Amino acid sequence: MNEEELDWDDDVTILNGTPYSGIGFLEYSDGSLKRKVTYRDGFEEGLCQEWYADGSLKREWVAERGRVKGELKEWHENGAVKCIGKYEFGVEIQYDEWNKSGDLMVHRTLEEGTALAEYLQQQRRAHQ
Repeated sequence: MNEEELDWDDDVTILNGTPYSGIGFLEYSDGSLKRKVTYRDGFEEGLCQEWYADGSLKREWVAERGRVKGELKEWHENGAVKCIGKYEFGVEIQYDEWNKSGDLMVHRTLEEGTALAEYLQQQRRAHQ
């Protein structure tokens, strides 16, 4: 289903008033694939991918109930890694970003004692 035909209600993807389950995609004007996402009950679920117009991979992640789970990876148009983020329950645990030449520009990790760290601990306990 072309995502241009879908609607959004808050964070839920809707088709004809109902949360959408199925594959959503976007295309470039030449018909090549720009984005492909699987939805379940209105949320991104499973492997999600985006491409540059030349067909090279731009971004890839796995979603669970609309939140990034595990690793999100993005590439520059020249094929060099742009960023890698590690996520749990949608919370960013670690994030690294490089410029097109491969120089590390950003490095951050989740700080203990923050509201996000506490939220993550609550989610871990709730899902044991």
